[in-house]
Amino acid sequence: MLGRSVSFWKADTKRLYVQAKLGNPGGRPRKLEQLTTPISGRIRSEQDGWLRITAEKRFEGELSRTLRWAIDQAMVFQSVMTASDPVQALDEMLHPERYEPGDPEEGIAEAERELEEWRREQVVKRAQRKLRQS
Repeated sequence: MLGRSVSFWKADTKRLYVQAKLGNPGGRPRKLEQLTTPISGRIRSEQDGWLRITAEKRFEGELSRTLRWAIDQAMVFQSVMTASDPVQALDEMLHPERYEPGDPEEGIAEAERELEEWRREQVVKRAQRKLRQS
């Protein structure tokens, strides 16, 4: 997410109004106007209470940081839920090392270690057979 978020409380409606700019998920645009997408919306009083409590606990009372964090979390949730397999999408997000292709050199080194282990086992088996035969 790029840009800033702005919020203000309207006492007559008892709602918090939010404006933010979100980053473009499609890559880096060339024009500055395309860099962010403005959003705005209203937050109900119970959501405002949650945001203020979260702001105090996580962000030293900074409501704008809390709003950016909440919008980022909502975008992550939306990307997981719109995936064809949400469970796998969440697992890939939480454990990317399981899904990243390994280094080919590591595969070769693993195969060499397995070969050496097999050779040691064969040496031990031959020695055990010779002991039984004598």
